[in-house]
Amino acid sequence: MKQRFLLLLLFFCALACDSANPVAPTGTVLSISASPTQINLSGGSSRLTVTGFKPDGNPLNPGTQITLSTTLGVLSSTLVESDGTGRAAANLISDGRPGTATITATPASGGEASSTVDVLIGQTAETQPQLSITASPSVLGLGERATVTAVARNADGTLFGAGGSVLLRTDLGFFDNSGSCGSGSNSVTLTTSASSEARTFLCGGQQPGTVTITGSFGSSEEVTATVTIENQRPNLIINANPDNIAATGMSEITVIARDENDVPLGAGFEIQLLASFGTLDPETPTTDSSGRATAAFNPSGEFGTAVIQAFLGSSEAASVSIVVRGDVERVRFSTAPGSINVGQQTLSFVANVLNSRNIGIQGVIAVFEATRQTANGTSSVGRFRVAGTETDSDGAVLTVANGNAAIDLFLMLTETVAGETITVTVTVNREDGTSRTAMTDVGVNAP
Repeated sequence: MKQRFLLLLLFFCALACDSANPVAPTGTVLSISASPTQINLSGGSSRLTVTGFKPDGNPLNPGTQITLSTTLGVLSSTLVESDGTGRAAANLISDGRPGTATITATPASGGEASSTVDVLIGQTAETQPQLSITASPSVLGLGERATVTAVARNADGTLFGAGGSVLLRTDLGFFDNSGSCGSGSNSVTLTTSASSEARTFLCGGQQPGTVTITGSFGSSEEVTATVTIENQRPNLIINANPDNIAATGMSEITVIARDENDVPLGAGFEIQLLASFGTLDPETPTTDSSGRATAAFNPSGEFGTAVIQAFLGSSEAASVSIVVRGDVERVRFSTAPGSINVGQQTLSFVANVLNSRNIGIQGVIAVFEATRQTANGTSSVGRFRVAGTETDSDGAVLTVANGNAAIDLFLMLTETVAGETITVTVTVNREDGTSRTAMTDVGVNAP
């Protein structure tokens, strides 16, 4: 009777033991693998397989629980059970966060046994394709459009070529491949050409604001470009003071920004300035409360005609020209006639003031002097009269216009003697403090 009771007790104990999950014994060895070991950033999945062995080398008992954890992504299950071969499985699913996910497997019952495996979510810089997008112009008025250009590249920076799929989306306005801007959508898939470029049009619509265009190319990181849609187009007025300077001089640039109703825009608007040569300080001055912005133009030693342009958002370019004269390099001097008879009163002189490019210089000062060479030495002779005026003087100081300084010399008849020589000298000062001088001689003939 006692034997039968003991057998029944052992039977029910065995049933109870089989109904509980087996425990991984001390000395258990776990290994975990992943396939594949690299998954896409969005919607990617890797199959995780855990294999467990008892210390004697046999597989873990069926139902042995194993805990899984990950540093990135999402696990389909964090608690798995081994099958008859000692294996258990789960999935790692990407959640949009790039990087390396480290998955760890440990016995649910505790213990020192553990195993890890790494899965790359997305791609590294060494394997990831690249995308760049630009929008031109970057500022639109209501109803205007911008050309959006995407350029696809391989991971090493070389052009991808034709057939690449580029996805663009916008949070304001819409895309229209035709450019008619009649209708469109806020996302578009483009195919790259042989030049690795894909183009579409962003239509601004009738809602002002800042547009963010987001693009991706395969597993590339997302890139963005911004476009500003303005409520109205500003108007700009620009001037330069002075507008004729030496190559070592400076000019103040003033820009006035107004709206379409000719009302000053106010403070805080950045004006973009461009110069055909030289420098501007600053290149992006900010308007004050009256809509005025100023900058300094420095020719940086160059000379010629500098064109300064100003832009604000979707405004038309406003421009002003500044004549930058080079320093005086040479003076050419001529007279008509080359000789005179006793009794002839008037001679005409022209001084050509030139820079190193043989271009006439404006705005410099030319000083004329005349002397007569006689047997008794040198003395002053004649009186100068500036062409077109009625004022005579013993000397003349002229501001050169268009590179030429012209002057008439009136001679006193009683002092002209046959055989004498009249020498007229013109001196022009340079910006560096030195001067250039030219002279011409006129002989006096017998009557």
